[in-house]
Amino acid sequence: MGVCSMYLYRAVLCSLSICFVPSLRTIETPQKIIDITAIEQIDALLEIPEVEVLLYFWLPGCSHCAWMKKHKVLEKIAEKFPRIYYARISAGEPFAPELEKRFSVNNYPTIIIVRDFKEYFRSVNPQLAELLIPGIQKVLDLFPES
Repeated sequence: MGVCSMYLYRAVLCSLSICFVPSLRTIETPQKIIDITAIEQIDALLEIPEVEVLLYFWLPGCSHCAWMKKHKVLEKIAEKFPRIYYARISAGEPFAPELEKRFSVNNYPTIIIVRDFKEYFRSVNPQLAELLIPGIQKVLDLFPES
């Protein structure tokens, strides 16, 4: 993706009043984990071509989700794979049922990796980052960086 395309997508995200990546320098190096507060954020992320998006569905009060938070699973994965966008979605949000239905989420925590509207990875059990990393690496190996 060229520099002009990167700025175009950044402008689209900002025009939706969801400028959640203000420090983005290149599309390949997202800067943080995004806590999703509106369904439009997910739609905007998924519309960016040739970008992997990791969706992390969690439920407040879920002991497995708390375990993953305690072990900083998402943060460790984000550190290992900086080119992926990370979207954290709480089942307590009003828009969550629509996303859960769209992505067939029935259990928590659930991690899904999507690229160009196609799912490439799913994990529905609490696991340490070290156990998730090989599967995520296989997805990224399908799409080498140019």
